[in-house]
Amino acid sequence: MNTALQHNSRFEEREGMDGIFCGAGFGNAASAANTAFMLSDTPTLVIGVSGKVEAVNTAFNEMFHADAAQVIGMSTGVLARRIGPALRSVSGKPLPRGWLDERMTAAPGRRMTVRERAGGEILEVFARTAPHGAHTALFFRRNEASCENSRHMSDLLVNAAHEMRSPMASVLGFSELMLGPGVPADDAKDFLTIIHSEADQLRKLVDDLLDLGRIARAEAGTAKLEPVNMTALAGATIMATGPGMPERVRLRLPAKELWVHADAAQLKRLLSNLLDNARKYSPPASRIDLKISTPLIRGVGHMRITVRDSGIGIPQADLAQIATPFYRAGNAAGLAGTGLGLSYIKQFCELLKGGMRIRSRVGAGTIVSALMQCEVLP
Repeated sequence: MNTALQHNSRFEEREGMDGIFCGAGFGNAASAANTAFMLSDTPTLVIGVSGKVEAVNTAFNEMFHADAAQVIGMSTGVLARRIGPALRSVSGKPLPRGWLDERMTAAPGRRMTVRERAGGEILEVFARTAPHGAHTALFFRRNEASCENSRHMSDLLVNAAHEMRSPMASVLGFSELMLGPGVPADDAKDFLTIIHSEADQLRKLVDDLLDLGRIARAEAGTAKLEPVNMTALAGATIMATGPGMPERVRLRLPAKELWVHADAAQLKRLLSNLLDNARKYSPPASRIDLKISTPLIRGVGHMRITVRDSGIGIPQADLAQIATPFYRAGNAAGLAGTGLGLSYIKQFCELLKGGMRIRSRVGAGTIVSALMQCEVLP
């Protein structure tokens, strides 16, 4: 290809994308421009006036697992069929016939957003025709938010594996001792207690990961909505949180019997996380306040669940990150926990068009409020 291509890596932010092409025959300048085209991180292909591909760069080949020798010379129709299976429209439907030709004739700079099937990443596709009208370039760019989500999921999996290694090592180590000869009865009981505790920690970690996965996929439609007696649910959750909790927790409700239309299992999980955090991070005999209210916000029914403790508190430096999966505050070292509870609460509330708010002071305790849209039943 004799046409030199000058590509701006931030083309998507420039109105009109002027200056993308320059004419052929500029000697070293043309050669340098072609080199820049081939080395660009933005997947790009160039289509000639005949409607056939005249050039693709390395980034394009890598994105679509293409062979430049096979792609060059393809007509737009064949090319659309070649890369079409790797793309989906945002609605999830296959791209319409002739989508590539339509994109090429669109107004300069107009973006077309499609979804890459592999990994579900969002791609933005831009077309630009050279001033002389002989060539058209198509630029493909992964959506930054989608890429960030992929990196976040990768980090989540690495952290999950790391958190599982310690309890797994304890279970394996003490079970091997139990299988050995001549283990005294008292030692065997201690070993079994440790194995049970570590296995329970693994169970909690798996449960939290499953809950986060459901919320990440925004499976609001899978919720089992039913009339829920919040008075009874709160009481049962307090009892199940641990010994002595009924005496420690002061429950306040807007009515003697509060009924809502919600998913009982998810609400129980939310309450359990809030109460368990208050229990773990506050003195054994200290009081915990649990308040459930039903505010009307802009004419829409909501439920707010607030838990206050007088525990160790969260350092100000940690508050901004405290709802990040597996993040633990600096003063929580040595205390049991998966680091997923607050992350689950935050994402669950946001799924229900609400949010989570945390106020805390080291040595004075923490207040966590979970707000969500919820229909209150008469």
